[in-house]
Amino acid sequence: MAGWVCPNCRNAIPVRSVQCPRCGVASAPTQTPASSSGKTSSLLVAIVVIVVVAGIVAAVFYTLASGLVSGPGYSVPTVALSPQQPVLSDPDAYEVRVAAVDRTIPLSEYRVQVRAGTTPVLCASPCPMRHGVLGMAGPMLVALNDVDQGQTLTGGDRFTLDGTTAGTTYTLSLLWGGSEIARQDIVG
Repeated sequence: MAGWVCPNCRNAIPVRSVQCPRCGVASAPTQTPASSSGKTSSLLVAIVVIVVVAGIVAAVFYTLASGLVSGPGYSVPTVALSPQQPVLSDPDAYEVRVAAVDRTIPLSEYRVQVRAGTTPVLCASPCPMRHGVLGMAGPMLVALNDVDQGQTLTGGDRFTLDGTTAGTTYTLSLLWGGSEIARQDIVG
């Protein structure tokens, strides 16, 4: 394996030799053999930088997409909820309809929580919205009927609170971006 070049005859000198095997000239190395450790550390630094930058970009996109911050063009949606209506076939169940929404936003951007007074009874950590049961605790549940099945909150969609206790006041809270944007009291 060649490591040096003879300054006299330009012959390759093996790495551990101090003289040229062709002409016998003793010489100090005129060039340093290529080191792979320098290339390896440069590659490692490049990979670490790419991973860190990708993590920062992913965090920024997550923050914007999750509604944790508002960017240009984002504003809090306006949602109106109708008063409770009893579910005729179930004496301890009540419906709250979405009366109006000012724009089309995917259900996944909303959260819901049900409290009795100040105590969360369903969805202590606000539950993500979707069609179907959103939260359940014992005999109590809260569900959303996405009437048009469009995966967006629209007028006519219905929240159902089932398993209520007579005389207890529950609060159905609709959240967006971490803040309550609509609420409706339901008296069991």
